[in-house]
Amino acid sequence: MKTKLASGMLCGFILCVGMIGAASADEAQPPIGLWYGQFSDGSGLSVLVGANGAGCYHPGGAEPVTGNWTWNPTSVGGILTLHYQRVGFRNRLYLSVTWVNPQTIILSDPYFRLTMHRR
Repeated sequence: MKTKLASGMLCGFILCVGMIGAASADEAQPPIGLWYGQFSDGSGLSVLVGANGAGCYHPGGAEPVTGNWTWNPTSVGGILTLHYQRVGFRNRLYLSVTWVNPQTIILSDPYFRLTMHRR
């Protein structure tokens, strides 16, 4: 009885480990590159996600926010976090990214949702 229980537990553990490996293999990659989108009022937004970890968030007509980015992936996109310093304070800008295709993403935060294209 103990052997069957131990064997069942081992199989369950191996199955769980296998599922974790499979899940991580399906995680979305960060949107490396220069992206541009235009809002309905005609204003634009550029986002640069550099392969070297540098990033820039630049709404048209405003000062760009520059810093370093991190990526928390999901199966269809992830959360892009831009870490930057402004007026002596460390800040973070969180942006949700959903991949549409290799040339298109949907970028959103609590205030907007914008389709962006690779430049």
